[in-house]
Amino acid sequence: MLEPGAVNTELFSHDSETVEDDLGSSDALAEPLEPMDIAEDIASMVPRRRRSSIAELWAMPTSPA
Repeated sequence: MLEPGAVNTELFSHDSETVEDDLGSSDALAEPLEPMDIAEDIASMVPRRRRSSIAELWAMPTSPA
């Protein structure tokens, strides 16, 4: 299972005004992940040997410094 955090996709355009206001009010928001970040994570999960598996991966944006 891959559970990404905020990813810069068209889904952000579907957020309600309340969600946008809540997200915009935080100064500590990290830069969202790009779709390629998620693709690279998936590519690293797929070629596993049968004796090894990744059951869950959380892909989260890093916090601003």
